[in-house]
Amino acid sequence: MENCELWSACAWLTLCIAGCLSLQLVLQEVAFFDVTPVGELSNRLSEDTRAMKDAATTSISMALR
Repeated sequence: MENCELWSACAWLTLCIAGCLSLQLVLQEVAFFDVTPVGELSNRLSEDTRAMKDAATTSISMALR
């Protein structure tokens, strides 16, 4: 049961992080998108979300022990 709760917490956290990062992208000035390639933004969003999820998973797992 603990693994299911941990997975749910991590999935929720990942969704929140991705949502916050996506919102920050949407709020950028239009000129930002003229100089920054879309592929770079997509890759960075994916990598940053994954890194935050991994860090949160480790922290939550350690807290449950």
